Amino acid sequence: MQKIACEVLGLAAGRHDGGPTGRPHRHFEIELTLIEKGALLYLFGDTSIPLSAGQLAVFWAALPHRLLEFERHTVLHWLTIPLGDILHWRLPGTLTQRMMDGEMIVDSTRTCAHFDARVFTRWQEDLRAASSSVQEVILLESRACLLRLALAAEYEMAGGKEAGATGQQRKRAELAAHFIAAHYTHQLSVGDVASAMRVHEHTAMRLFQQTFGMSIVEYITQYRLAHAQRLLATSDASVLEVAIASGFSSSSRFYAVFTQTLGRTPRAYRQALSAPKG
Repeated sequence: MQKIACEVLGLAAGRHDGGPTGRPHRHFEIELTLIEKGALLYLFGDTSIPLSAGQLAVFWAALPHRLLEFERHTVLHWLTIPLGDILHWRLPGTLTQRMMDGEMIVDSTRTCAHFDARVFTRWQEDLRAASSSVQEVILLESRACLLRLALAAEYEMAGGKEAGATGQQRKRAELAAHFIAAHYTHQLSVGDVASAMRVHEHTAMRLFQQTFGMSIVEYITQYRLAHAQRLLATSDASVLEVAIASGFSSSSRFYAVFTQTLGRTPRAYRQALSAPKG
């Protein structure tokens, strides 16, 4: 059997609507694949895996894979993330280990449904801009997607049980993650998130930390920073307008968090984006 070379794609994104692929290929990155419409059959290693419209799958692409069957008018989107970034993120649960063990994980519960074709298309457009700062935004957004998927995967592996403490914790943490994703641009407190989880604030903080490996405030801040980076990169809004639109309570708070996390002020970040290359 001919050996299949392993490519290096790095952080990349694309769209495919051209039917089955002739030969298996492999690359070092973790791949996120979204089926926008239609249906297909993946040959992943020696396993055939069907995927249909709206489903998102993630896998370590070092295992040979190709599109075996491809319904007419099917469209898929993909994003590859360097393995080093994935390992650095220390995703909760067993998601990373399962990928490294050669498993394709499918978001059968639609936990990541809001990471739809529009998001993948935006990633494709952003990467064409070849901006390292915009790449940081994509990594933040894709990490949020994988955090959600990690939680859903653990919950599914537990059989969806809610009676035990672990099952209840996962369900409540998932409620919190959905609530934060929907409300992070507004004023949002730990108490608000705890109410969505239907637990006391101290319990909410403990359960969220155990599940996601970060605090509620850190999780909210990640969403807000990703939103702010995108606005700084793609709009002419003032720094104050960006701060407010991203959910920060004041420009001073925004400056402090942005500078501490990204190593430069919002203004310097925007100037770096507009600086001539080369």
